[in-house]
Amino acid sequence: MQGTGLEKQEEIQRFLSVLNAHGLQKEQQQVELLVKYLDEMDQQFQAVLEELKAVNEQLKRFQQRYGVEGLSDALGAAVNTGNQMVRVKDNLIRNAKTSVSKIQQQGTSALQRTVAAMKIPAALAHLKEGLHGTAKRIERSIAQIGRVQNEIQAAGIHAKNAGRAMVGKEIPPAKCAQPDKGLLGRLQNVLKRLAKTVFGLERKTDAALAKVEAFQQMGIETHSVRQELKAARKSQSMKGAEPRLKDKVR
Repeated sequence: MQGTGLEKQEEIQRFLSVLNAHGLQKEQQQVELLVKYLDEMDQQFQAVLEELKAVNEQLKRFQQRYGVEGLSDALGAAVNTGNQMVRVKDNLIRNAKTSVSKIQQQGTSALQRTVAAMKIPAALAHLKEGLHGTAKRIERSIAQIGRVQNEIQAAGIHAKNAGRAMVGKEIPPAKCAQPDKGLLGRLQNVLKRLAKTVFGLERKTDAALAKVEAFQQMGIETHSVRQELKAARKSQSMKGAEPRLKDKVR
């Protein structure tokens, strides 16, 4: 996922410059927002993926060593979301590369169709769903680890108590689990932090989506006002021309 930021890529800079030169501010704003969003998200989500990979490896070793089952990880969901981001990024670069040649052949309308074909609101909505699903999957992993912790502790207490009973020693009262100790406790803490991070990325995506929708609505309203002004001028022009025609008849 990492590499040269989109904002610094020549194709993207040229694309934004062409949009600006042809007065397509609404389209330019949408593309600029998407570029900044993807650059920021690329770095932050990559860090989440790397930590989830490390947690996944430790969970696998734990399960193999102790024969524990049911510790499913959230890495698969995160990888799918990461792949979604890559597809959105590739689609943006591909459209940016073809935009210059299209405008030479088909004019400004080709640029508008190019940005519309990116389906930026839909892309952001899908990424938001993917991030939400990833965060919820991490939460399920946290709950599964907690369940296994309790089962392991209960089994250990049972074994110790059985040994004490056999030698006639008093059985101590049961103690509450301390989930912050041991490997599973440490992994739980890492996953809790990652879930919080991914929920934060989901909120950022929602904010970006709201901005794009506002840009689009602003463009529609501006277009409507311009059309009304144009119609009003045309009507006034026709009314102003009518007396002059009568004067000529006289």
